Amino acid sequence: MLNSASRAFVPSTSCLNLARRIPSAQARCYAKYTKASTNYAHEPRLPRSRDPSPLWASRQAEGTRPRNKESGPTYPLRKSKPSSLADSVIPQLSLPELQTIFSEELFVFRCDLTATQVASAMTSYPQLRDVSVLASDDISNLSRQLHTRYRIDRLAPQILPHLNTVIADLRSGAVPGHPLASVHILSCLKEMEEFETANVFWEWLITQPEEHTDARVYGAAIENLAYQGEALETLEGLYTEAISRYSTSVIPAVARDTGKNTRLMLFQGIITARLLHGEWAAAYEGFDVCIRLYPTLTPPRLYELIIYERPVMEGYIVFLMACRAGSPPKSLVLTPLLKSLWTETRDIKAMVRAIYAFVGAGGKPSFQHLNILIGAVLSSIGVAPKSAEPDDTSVAAMSLIRDLIAAFGRAGVPPSLSTFNTIISLGGKLGRVDLVYSSLREMANARTNPNMVTYRIILNAFGQLYDPQAVQRAWEDLCSEKEIRAEAWDLKDLRALVRACIRTGQTEFCLSELHRLQLPLGHTLYRNALDSISREEYKIQRDTANSLLSTSTTASALTPEVKREINQLTRIFSSHQIHDFAASGTYAEGIADIDSAAPKFPDIPQTELQKFYDTLTSSVSKVEIGEDPLQRTSTGYAVSQLRFENWRSVNRLLYQAELHEREAEELILRMTKKAARGVVEQGGKVKREDEDGRDEVKKLFGNEERAKARIEAIKKGMEGAKRERDGGMGRNEELKVRGRMGGELGARTVVEGSVVP
Repeated sequence: MLNSASRAFVPSTSCLNLARRIPSAQARCYAKYTKASTNYAHEPRLPRSRDPSPLWASRQAEGTRPRNKESGPTYPLRKSKPSSLADSVIPQLSLPELQTIFSEELFVFRCDLTATQVASAMTSYPQLRDVSVLASDDISNLSRQLHTRYRIDRLAPQILPHLNTVIADLRSGAVPGHPLASVHILSCLKEMEEFETANVFWEWLITQPEEHTDARVYGAAIENLAYQGEALETLEGLYTEAISRYSTSVIPAVARDTGKNTRLMLFQGIITARLLHGEWAAAYEGFDVCIRLYPTLTPPRLYELIIYERPVMEGYIVFLMACRAGSPPKSLVLTPLLKSLWTETRDIKAMVRAIYAFVGAGGKPSFQHLNILIGAVLSSIGVAPKSAEPDDTSVAAMSLIRDLIAAFGRAGVPPSLSTFNTIISLGGKLGRVDLVYSSLREMANARTNPNMVTYRIILNAFGQLYDPQAVQRAWEDLCSEKEIRAEAWDLKDLRALVRACIRTGQTEFCLSELHRLQLPLGHTLYRNALDSISREEYKIQRDTANSLLSTSTTASALTPEVKREINQLTRIFSSHQIHDFAASGTYAEGIADIDSAAPKFPDIPQTELQKFYDTLTSSVSKVEIGEDPLQRTSTGYAVSQLRFENWRSVNRLLYQAELHEREAEELILRMTKKAARGVVEQGGKVKREDEDGRDEVKKLFGNEERAKARIEAIKKGMEGAKRERDGGMGRNEELKVRGRMGGELGARTVVEGSVVP
């Protein structure tokens, strides 16, 4: 309340309670105080002069004024009325007093940030900013939560205005800076692809002290520029600049070679840039230093990017390394990796090992992983033999599938409807009718109700089993379910009928059913169904001739080794604990042993490798940098031991990468020779080993795909500019490419009329 006698402001309990309920109430209360405090001048009011005399003008210029127009003592000029709350309150109250008064509002602001309620936090932000009670950690947390909220919702129009507000306040000095705030702002702008705003902010940051900028900010800036297609030479220059600027206690050359006094985010930035530019050897070199200095702190995102960018065998090794360090990648990354492992290697043990390591490191499995394993197990047993009686293979396979379902059930992942759909579909493709009926029984026992997709799959399966009566029964069930659900007919339903009837030689039955449903189908759907008959006949003949199923090229999953690993999978699922990857024992070493992922690697004795490693890393391992070497990880390793294992694994990665490059070159050479002889292979391009099964994860790495496209476009433009300039032309194209690379940063790649390659 405002005491008119003393002119002092004393906030009451009721006022503070009101301010808690209505954030603007406190501002109105202080506005009243501001108005009262500005009248606390105790000086007489003076009459206005419509025509000021020269004496008045001179005194006014000197900063004083007379008591009246004639004579009298002078008084200082009266100051103008404060225009903001901060101008009027801060001079009267110290910062601790302000923090005490606004403590509850600040507490609510921080609670909103903790709960990622950025909209509510930004409502309180302007008031707290104006009274200067926000600390640097508050700005860091605000930036981090803005970044997190964007990653969750992907709604740039809601987050970008808040980012622009924080950037403006940082640049004006209205709020204190923090390097992590700069990192999150740059990273969020990168993911939004707001590169122009990010570049302007970075140009300001690069001139700021460590309150705003450090080596971590350089790492975020390198990654941001890499996504814009900036030349790798420029990014390497920024990396060297960051090391020289912030490695004050170490010679920059030593810091670059050993990573000493180098921040983890700086490593992440330059490794990402090298990967996007296709420089896998340099990327693995930085990755080696990173995971040896910070074996348990290396972010999962770095592992995930390598898994996505490199071939499946290298991705598999990196995936096991991440799990061994206790940093399992996202479940979305494991799903396409499992598909690629089956497509490229047909190694079910490797697939089980990947899931074992993922769950053992604390990852949460999903029903997609179960479905992929079941599909691999069933595909490995091959097509049923041409005999009247079913063999024991289907029975053994179904027993193994039940074990897998039980194992995933212990991890809280029950079989989904898609699991049974997978078994039914593969049972039809493999010609194993017992698998189809076994899956139907298991689905009934699990009390899982089929949907329309299931009815279509059952119809297709009986068509592939060439059972005319079962096809008719399945079609009747589908029609009954349509009537019960009162759903409209879909062309997919009719195509399933057409395919099943063509396979079982029941074209007349198909035509009669389409004629019976002509009225509910409608003219358009009816004609489309009739037209699909000829197309489906051609597709079935083509698929039969080019069947991908083989009984001789795939090793069966029904082996004692696979059964043993599935039993161990059940054990780790049941434990609900982090697995001890460093435990002794033959099987424990084998299940998570990365050595088995690269069987072509030369066999070098462990003692010889350890001796060579100690000599090679003596300048690094003998000093206290990175993590404490005696600390034990959550997966059972000592940090020093994990560093050595990571070094071995990176060498396997380099060996595997070189093999892949040689195989790719040989494949291109063979294709070139065949093309020269007039033999044109179908497809005409070299397919990535891990291209199959990447659709799900492409959404996760959409920004990376667009970044690589920018890099390739700029490289092609620079090559064209260089060719034309060598011929005396191409200056306009060179300037165009420089403009695409963005301002002065792009201009750095052009030095004295020559383009840096």
